[in-house]
Amino acid sequence: MQRLARFFSKLKSIRRRILLTVSVVYLFGSSVSALWIYFEVSHEVDELFDAELIQQAHTMNALISQFELGDISDRVDAVESDAELIYHTPDWLQDYEQKLAIRLETMDGDIIYSSRDWLDSDRIQYTEGISELQQGESHWYVFGATNLKNGLRMLVLQEDDFRTELRGDLTIDTLVPILLMLPVIIWLGWWSVNFNFASFQRLARTIRSKPSDNYEQLSGFDDTEEVSVISRSLNHYLTRVEQSFTREKRFSSDAAHELRTPVANLKIRIQNLIDTSTSTQKESLESLMLSVNQLARLIDNLLLLSRTERDLKKE
Repeated sequence: MQRLARFFSKLKSIRRRILLTVSVVYLFGSSVSALWIYFEVSHEVDELFDAELIQQAHTMNALISQFELGDISDRVDAVESDAELIYHTPDWLQDYEQKLAIRLETMDGDIIYSSRDWLDSDRIQYTEGISELQQGESHWYVFGATNLKNGLRMLVLQEDDFRTELRGDLTIDTLVPILLMLPVIIWLGWWSVNFNFASFQRLARTIRSKPSDNYEQLSGFDDTEEVSVISRSLNHYLTRVEQSFTREKRFSSDAAHELRTPVANLKIRIQNLIDTSTSTQKESLESLMLSVNQLARLIDNLLLLSRTERDLKKE
């Protein structure tokens, strides 16, 4: 929970939110693209290898069409009785060879030739066209065709490993550049966010360095729309604060002017009372005169402050 709380506390930064949003959208888009690419590649690979199966069947059909059924059986028996064919191929080609198989049979289902022992099984039935076959842990694609000239049926088989491997290779080759670009995109996004947020930082520095009695309008922040909106709002706020402060000063100045004459008259009356009062009353009147004098000094200070501010503005 603490880690989660720290994670969300870091998301208080708008820059981090933008960067996280861009990264998530990029990864989501990459994932969707990967799925789409995989299904598209699978479809294209199946079409490619199905066409290869059909082409192999056409090649085999062209070969066996030159012979009658009896000749084909004799030639197959002769090949099986001869020494094993010796040839050299690369390892990868030998691996590919093991994933191909062929079976020839008569129209009655008698098997004439099969390149794999398990193809001799009666469980494997002839099926016209493209079909699929599960043999142990291996999955095979099968194409069946009939040669009506000599009454032969053929099955051309191809193991699914090649298709799966090609699907995976093509998908990975497509996704790797996308994933490798993710750090670059994050760095570019971070740089772009910091670059575009520089105006906000400059605005913040200007506000922090502004004196408390300076109500001048902020200027030079029209480079971006977002900063311009904030700058105009702050200028509007500064205008209202200045107007409010001006009204308060005007009220203080007017109040001081209005109170000066009544206070002076009050002092005269109190002084007259002191001169004509008894000793007992004089003590109370002198205390009252002291308070009135303090009020008079306060009024004088307010007037002096008002005149000083006006003189400073003129300068």
